[in-house]
Amino acid sequence: MDVPLTPGLQEQLEQSAAKRGRSADELVQEALVRYLEDEARNYESLEIWKEADWLAAIDQVEVGFLAVEPGEPIDSVRTRREIQEFKDSWRKQRQPAPKQRFGGLAQAMDPRR
Repeated sequence: MDVPLTPGLQEQLEQSAAKRGRSADELVQEALVRYLEDEARNYESLEIWKEADWLAAIDQVEVGFLAVEPGEPIDSVRTRREIQEFKDSWRKQRQPAPKQRFGGLAQAMDPRR
């Protein structure tokens, strides 16, 4: 496959390859492999979202837009905290229940009982 490059991009590619002691072709192939791996990983992570997850995320975005419309934006610290809380909650909901070890033996032997 031939991919046309601008002269400036071609020069950057050749300089970058030379710094690494590789050919421009090798560098392009490596970059494409990394890109396709990242794309596949991102696509797979999006596939596990259920419709309810998407709707909840959209609701959160809409809440943010509604807060900004009247001129009441929320600060970045609060935004990051709320996003992290949302992610933590989402992950917690998907965590498998911990397996009980020893069939409840630890609870039976608990001296506080």
